[in-house]
Amino acid sequence: KNPLALVYPDDLPVYQAHLAAVLAGQSDVVEFRIIAQDGDVRWVRDYARPVWDEAAGRVVRFYGAAQDITERRHAEEEVKRLNQDLERRARELAALNQAGRAITSTLKLEAVLKLVISEVKSLLNVEGTSVLLRDPSSDELVFAASTGAGSEGLVGTRIPITVGIAGWV
Repeated sequence: KNPLALVYPDDLPVYQAHLAAVLAGQSDVVEFRIIAQDGDVRWVRDYARPVWDEAAGRVVRFYGAAQDITERRHAEEEVKRLNQDLERRARELAALNQAGRAITSTLKLEAVLKLVISEVKSLLNVEGTSVLLRDPSSDELVFAASTGAGSEGLVGTRIPITVGIAGWV
């Protein structure tokens, strides 16, 4: 069977460059995917060392070994995913920390709310955020702070507590 048929199609250029380097007389190590007989895609680390024949002026054979590194690659991918998750959580904690500092830095509710909604907007990567507070005397929700397009006129707007998702929440 043609060895190129075993190489995962996206990795053919990597394998061909590896083969060209070895045929040019260079030792080479490369990682690429293959399609196993059972159809599974496996990662392989291939080591190749050519034997150059001066009289013939070419590589006459090469020594090599292939190592199945599928589990290692999967573990690396999982570590990468976990690192991305940790980075996301670190950004979330930094935003919460910033909001916490804002809350403790001033007694002015308006300033605290502006900073909090700014941090939440950034953290959630959304176009706008609002904070509604319950007015116990009227049993209404009042927009206390808002960001995003069209939010300028929202602050101070009152809605019945029984209306919409905000009222349900």
